[in-house]
Amino acid sequence: MYLKVEVDCPLLTTFDMRRLYYCDTSILRSSVLTDGLVLTMGLLQNVLFSPAVTEEQRNAAMHRITSDPGVPESSSATKPFWLEDASPISSIRSDSLQEEVDVVIIGSGITAASVARELLLKGNNETKLKIAVLDARDICSGATGRNGGHINEAGFDVYAQVAEVLGKDVAAKVTRFRLGHLPLLLGLAQEEQLADETQLRTVESVFAFFDRTRFQEAKEALALFKVDMPAESKDHQVFEAEEARKKFHLPDIYGAISYPAGAVWPYKLVAGVFSKLLESHAGGLWLESNAPVNEILPPENGKSQFTVTTPRGNIKATHVIHCTNAHAGHLIPGLRGHLIPLRGHMSAQAPGKSFPDQSNHSWSFIYTNGFDYLTQLLPNYPSSSPLCTGGELMMGGGFAQAVGGGIEDLGVATDGLPFNFHTKVHLSGILRAAFAEEIWGEEDGKAVKSMWTGNMGFTHDSLPFVGKLPSSLTGRDLEPKASGSEWIAAGFNGEGMVHAWRSGVALAQMLLEEIAPKKTYGWQEWFPDLLLVTEERIKRSLPLSQENA
Repeated sequence: MYLKVEVDCPLLTTFDMRRLYYCDTSILRSSVLTDGLVLTMGLLQNVLFSPAVTEEQRNAAMHRITSDPGVPESSSATKPFWLEDASPISSIRSDSLQEEVDVVIIGSGITAASVARELLLKGNNETKLKIAVLDARDICSGATGRNGGHINEAGFDVYAQVAEVLGKDVAAKVTRFRLGHLPLLLGLAQEEQLADETQLRTVESVFAFFDRTRFQEAKEALALFKVDMPAESKDHQVFEAEEARKKFHLPDIYGAISYPAGAVWPYKLVAGVFSKLLESHAGGLWLESNAPVNEILPPENGKSQFTVTTPRGNIKATHVIHCTNAHAGHLIPGLRGHLIPLRGHMSAQAPGKSFPDQSNHSWSFIYTNGFDYLTQLLPNYPSSSPLCTGGELMMGGGFAQAVGGGIEDLGVATDGLPFNFHTKVHLSGILRAAFAEEIWGEEDGKAVKSMWTGNMGFTHDSLPFVGKLPSSLTGRDLEPKASGSEWIAAGFNGEGMVHAWRSGVALAQMLLEEIAPKKTYGWQEWFPDLLLVTEERIKRSLPLSQENA
């Protein structure tokens, strides 16, 4: 069902958009957009139909959103600070591709690592699989190698939104799914002996509010969260303006909320996991860098194997798993307009001379429009790069500060230059402006050590797509008795570190159960059904296009 609104009212909030998506018409009396627009979700809608956006900008964004996002490019890509210490497996590849495997995973970021690890560790004699991981560029050089290094789930904001629309039981399951990533990843780093190398640790995360209204709204959401989920919210604290300014050295904030979260060097985590798997599963796992997938051909002549084509040759595979996030629409045409690329900006900056070590914190700067996110690396860590001297502030965001509130980065599926000028200016100056002058101190030389861009994949309901792909989306029809399938875990809405790993685990368990139907692995107990990719869910989100608008 699609809803059209034909009344005059202010721009819808994210809360209103989520309610409309799930066909709650009660808000039509109070919140609407402009004439005849088919409504979509949150950020996408707010940017596309902002009064600050011109018709020319909107049309250009519409075109990008519904176009083929292509494969990631190497020649124009910016270089992330995270990749300064390149792993020995960064450009790993076989002399020739395997001719035949059980599973091809496209993409080599955190989702691919999660899927591969779960398949290999949970497989037995009946489900012992041969897996090839293909990446268009170097291993983990895409979104995971470019993100903010946060494992950050506040809980209260998501819970309040979902509870309002779908009820408290569903909201609790979604929230616990997201919150479950931090303990799981902490345990993974310990188990694989990667904690020191990856700097994966628990931090005190701070929502710092530079807007009075947004602070009040957050406090109301947190109050509900504390009543309904007391165990998960027991460490959340509210700091009013005076106390918050002194405690967090941010003289212009209206208040703060703190809670436990995590921080990590994401590239080193993924590269470390893959390296361990290559050692423990030699002959069962192949990593193939610089092997872009050009096409997937469906099984023929009653067989169950797909043909995955690359410039280096073809691979036959019974199952194909898409872990390509913003680029998923390249090989899954039915997702164009449903899984929206969005380009973000990140930077690594040297702190002022007086800035104390804050590597036990992370921050979200919440403004009237938009937000930024920040972590600090440990003061001392081994590195072969002269750029990596310790204590770097990893600062990202600035999307809403760009012209048109970010419209020029909406639908952009490249991670190259040029930077968005206004975003670059914002990120380059916000730290010195936000922190107290006596805490920041003088700057020694060039403050911004590195700046880069990266792609995110957004969905209309702000939830990932996970599970078996319907052939109506891929355009590749399967014979009724075919045992092979295509799968996806993507659309993490800029929050991959609290979506991706458990989505990958759930997907792997779904696949193992399809191979051996008599076995169960338990994903149904903790995985929210809302995240499953279904034709019904896709139909609820009419793809954004110029015609629909």
